[in-house]
Amino acid sequence: MFTELQIKSAIRVVSLLAVIGFVVGLGLFINAKIDTAYQKGLKDKQSEWTAASLREANRQLGIEAKQAEATTTVVTKYVDRVKIVRVKADTIVKEVPLYVTQADDEHCLVPDSFGMLWNKANGSAEIPVPESAGDADAPSNRPGLVQAEAPRASDITLSDVARQHIAESEYTLTLEQQVIGLQEWIRSMQKEANTP
Repeated sequence: MFTELQIKSAIRVVSLLAVIGFVVGLGLFINAKIDTAYQKGLKDKQSEWTAASLREANRQLGIEAKQAEATTTVVTKYVDRVKIVRVKADTIVKEVPLYVTQADDEHCLVPDSFGMLWNKANGSAEIPVPESAGDADAPSNRPGLVQAEAPRASDITLSDVARQHIAESEYTLTLEQQVIGLQEWIRSMQKEANTP
């Protein structure tokens, strides 16, 4: 039947196939172990990342809640301070007739040039600034010098000037309170964002 050579060859082939099968099986086993470890590591890292993301989201929500509370506090202070500025301005405007009487308005002529200068100072750049008329009430001491014309009186009264000054002061003080409020808000936002 089979010769000794054929039997030895068959044994060698079977042995070789057994070794190949063992190596392949060992490779598959090692690959499965590595894949399992990789998947476990991946799941662990994913869990860590998810937990860290949730912690950060909760921290951000806490910061946003504190910042919203700080914003409400700052806005409330600002609104209260602006109310005080407006009440004081309204009170002072009501007092103008006590300090600048009708007689003062009639005796104090406000020249047109003052109105133009006032408007220019308040941002109306197209209005030309008139030449100074000098002291209109000063007598001329030099012979032959012609007395300058007295400045033209405007429709502006002294009480108008007082009321306008109060309005501008109110506006400026309101802006000041707005800037102070904004600075407080920025500081509170920074403080809450940097609080652990």
